[in-house]
Amino acid sequence: MSKNDFDEYEEEVIEDEEFEEKEEATGLAGVFQRNAPIFAISAAFHFLVLFIISLIPTTQIAEEEVKMVITDIVEVEEVEEIEEIEEIEVEEVEVEVETETETEEVTESETEIEETLESETDAESEEAEVISEAPPADVAGEMMMMGISGGGAAGGGGGMPKGYGNRAGGGKKAANGKYGGDKKTMNAVDRALKWLAEHQDKDGSWDFAKYEGHEGHGAERTAITAGAILPFLGAGHSERVGNYKKTVKSGIKYINQQIAAKGTHFGRNYGSALILMALAEASIFGSSSTTEMNANKVAEMFINGYLGKNMGWGYSGGGTDLSVSGWVALGLKSAKAAELPAMKSEKGKEVWVKYKEWIGGSATCETSGFGEYHGRAVGTGKGTPHMTWVGMFQRQILDFPSDDMFLAKASEHTLGWVKGGKWVGTEKMGSIYGIYYGTLSAFQQQGKLWKTWNAGMKKTLIPNQREGSTKELGGSWNPTIDSTGKYGGRVLTTALAALCLEVYYRYDIMH
Repeated sequence: MSKNDFDEYEEEVIEDEEFEEKEEATGLAGVFQRNAPIFAISAAFHFLVLFIISLIPTTQIAEEEVKMVITDIVEVEEVEEIEEIEEIEVEEVEVEVETETETEEVTESETEIEETLESETDAESEEAEVISEAPPADVAGEMMMMGISGGGAAGGGGGMPKGYGNRAGGGKKAANGKYGGDKKTMNAVDRALKWLAEHQDKDGSWDFAKYEGHEGHGAERTAITAGAILPFLGAGHSERVGNYKKTVKSGIKYINQQIAAKGTHFGRNYGSALILMALAEASIFGSSSTTEMNANKVAEMFINGYLGKNMGWGYSGGGTDLSVSGWVALGLKSAKAAELPAMKSEKGKEVWVKYKEWIGGSATCETSGFGEYHGRAVGTGKGTPHMTWVGMFQRQILDFPSDDMFLAKASEHTLGWVKGGKWVGTEKMGSIYGIYYGTLSAFQQQGKLWKTWNAGMKKTLIPNQREGSTKELGGSWNPTIDSTGKYGGRVLTTALAALCLEVYYRYDIMH
């Protein structure tokens, strides 16, 4: 529009305003009839359009309304809506990114912990969890019956036999924490198991002669293989569940093959007792009918070789050797828990009762609180720590009461021996035989004795475990200077040390 045109338009508007003021009294109708201004015509036009729209069908109305709403809103509301949407989208993206980051961190952390417990530990983690794979459908019901899938309480919880309820699942973790185990003990056990698994021969056995072992004194390849399997079973690994199913299965298979070829007696009764323990415990946790049959054969051999009242066992049959008797009785205890036919027989029951009488009346002395080979020191006050601990554990698995006079006196002796630091509590390891039975008996006794012993046992065993790769010597223990270490070598020493560190969940409190 030119300047002249704008001036003309401005003059018209002024004239219209003056005219409206003059004609205001005549009414709005007159104004429209004579000369309606542009804005009045526009208003009338809009009213007319709205009226027409109200008569149009709904579909068209909706379309027109949408167009008109958009037209009337102009730019302001559109800008506001876009800004709001953009802000919401930004917030959602930030939340999603944060959530993914947190999830990844947790997953990586849990994986690192599980790998540590499985390779260098569990716990448990577990620990840890020991049972890392779902059981096959055909054994799920059996596992539930045995309590493997969830762990049990003391005294055979979860369907497990009395004394064996805490080896896996939640029961294992709870018992480990309750009785003084920790991450260091779990790590040490898992490293020991890894070392043993990696040094098992292809036929399922352990050639202990490669690792400072020597034939003799009950040490024999089949027996040492049984001893090496025990810590796997003690930590909840069996032929059916756990990270070491193949290790246990091939070891048990080797033992069964040797029994088929050679019979049930391997070296001295020490060796056969270890074999009975391994086969019986494998049966408890789910093995083959062959395993159960062979375990029963070994149990029958010990029962038939028992000579009568006031007796235990010796190197090759019945006798009065408390050391040999301790191993045999623990094997029969496992056979009893596995409900083997030999232990249900009248003769089996009779042997168990008579053996209990011998332990309470001759092998250990309530007056002195000592135990000794062949009862030589009963009543003399000249008992040895090793036989005292074997005697304690025999009374405990035979259900003598915890306030038994012998157990009370033997506990006092043990506290004094621990303070002397000859077996546990020092940097140098004492006899692995003594540490093993001292750990078992102190754990069953609990109280001040267990707290003192446990602290000393961990202080000695954990630092003495070899560092480095488990493909070499890492995870094992050097053989101790005693008969067990000398003949059983690194394999049996490592197995027994691992069993000591499994004590928190391997056996429940049994008396």
